[in-house]
Amino acid sequence: MIIYIFEGYKGKKHPEHQTDELVRKSLYLYIKEKAVSVTEKEAFYTKDSVAIKKEHSQKIVRNSGGKPCFKDLPYEFSVSHTKDIWACIMGNQPVGLDIQVMRKARYENIADRYFMPHEAEYVRQNGPEGFMDLWVRKEAFLKYLGKGLAEGIKIIDTIEAGKPAKKTEAYGKKAYFTEIDIRKDVKCVCASAEKEEIWKKTIK
Repeated sequence: MIIYIFEGYKGKKHPEHQTDELVRKSLYLYIKEKAVSVTEKEAFYTKDSVAIKKEHSQKIVRNSGGKPCFKDLPYEFSVSHTKDIWACIMGNQPVGLDIQVMRKARYENIADRYFMPHEAEYVRQNGPEGFMDLWVRKEAFLKYLGKGLAEGIKIIDTIEAGKPAKKTEAYGKKAYFTEIDIRKDVKCVCASAEKEEIWKKTIK
């Protein structure tokens, strides 16, 4: 899988920075990156170029929980943004991504209300960083499932042997968590059906 990171995200105020356009740019880079052999590179510039040259025609649809996907392409992706950072992870398996900039908040109060008791205790012992370690896992897993926050944030257990979990299971589905290093003030986690190496790329 590849995660594409764009710093300087300004959201809807700037149409060129809107999520769907950035996803299409990530798609272009992803297919180009995956075309490693001479034959595949030729395919990229010929057969696949029907889809890629006209990336603006790639229709992105969303399910009832808001999970986006390509209507006519087999690639899976998940998007997250926080302040000025936008990120998209793309691959061939179901995936969910969450990214959060550390900020001031009433972390213990939020944990007491929305987390399991042992998770809330972990937050009391580990502070804001501990809270974010769990929160990004919960959001990433829900995105992996294609569900919204209101559909089960309390029932997702993100503690394993007293530490942030490496995997979890809910709604009959299991996912593995991979932490992605973006920068010191950012927490980023991917939830995926199978463990897979993740490469980082920057969008300019």
